[in-house]
Amino acid sequence: RNERSLRIALVLVHEAVRSSLAAATETAVSLPWPRFDPERLGIDSRERIRNYEALVERVRERTRTIVPSGAQVAMVSRGDDRLLTLEGRVAVHFPQDKTGRYAGYYPEGAGQAIQQLLELKGRGIQFVVFPATAFWWLDFYAELARWLAPALAWSCEDCAVYELPRVADGQEGSA
Repeated sequence: RNERSLRIALVLVHEAVRSSLAAATETAVSLPWPRFDPERLGIDSRERIRNYEALVERVRERTRTIVPSGAQVAMVSRGDDRLLTLEGRVAVHFPQDKTGRYAGYYPEGAGQAIQQLLELKGRGIQFVVFPATAFWWLDFYAELARWLAPALAWSCEDCAVYELPRVADGQEGSA
């Protein structure tokens, strides 16, 4: 229980820091990918945990609605195994280590993230899901966002779902 609370707290602190950095560097340009407002989770730590847990359930529900039964899904999970419980679908952590477990760290750059998604695609993964708490990836890894853009299958305030068969097999065409 303490490990789970600590993991949730780390996700929330990360989002607060990312939000502060984003606010300091935000441009007036409207970007075509989803955005996450960390204030949605609330200020009180108990409220934030409750709201995060509710977000996890909504992401799971939306993913089950969008992704067909039997499909394979990569989830930007930060190691939260609850996000992988998608009845009738096979879900794996992204990023992951060589054993398939959550890697415990972020890719060094967009190219590394794209390469891992291409490897997962080659192993049959058909979708990648970004919960709202991972929308920052689409800002930080802008090349990844551009590469994924044509494959957007669904986007709402809770998650974005991309269909990997619709992305290029290489990084050509990305800046």
